[in-house]
Amino acid sequence: MNLYLDIETIPDGSPDYEGIPDPASIVVMHEEVQPDRRLKNPEKIAADIERKRAALQDERREAATKARDAIDQHWKTGSLEPLRGRVLCVGIAVEDGGPKVLMEDTEEATLELLERGLVHYSAKAGGRLRIWTWNGGRFDRPFLARRALRHRL
Repeated sequence: MNLYLDIETIPDGSPDYEGIPDPASIVVMHEEVQPDRRLKNPEKIAADIERKRAALQDERREAATKARDAIDQHWKTGSLEPLRGRVLCVGIAVEDGGPKVLMEDTEEATLELLERGLVHYSAKAGGRLRIWTWNGGRFDRPFLARRALRHRL
């Protein structure tokens, strides 16, 4: 009996921006910058302070944006690593039957449902169940094994 299987994974949790401010919340005050000491005209001094303040604020916002983008990218790639991702659903098809999606409220429940299905179809096939996947040996099987261990399945 042939069983076709594919898993879909997502990052676990949410990105952790601890210690990185929201770029939109960064405000540089006039007191944080010093005007060019050579300037004497009050209007030119105010314009110099405003230009430096805006440049410093843009610089800090850009740095915060880059830091958040790096955290987002690291978080997104978590869907490819069993210790940082989780199984969202499992696509399964048996022989000529149409595909089904196994998806429960929790990852643990989804994996339990998959386990019950594999036991059922293995028994039905008399131990001659062949599981077909795309990249299953390098991704699906190791990912499923680690996530199942996490849930003690």
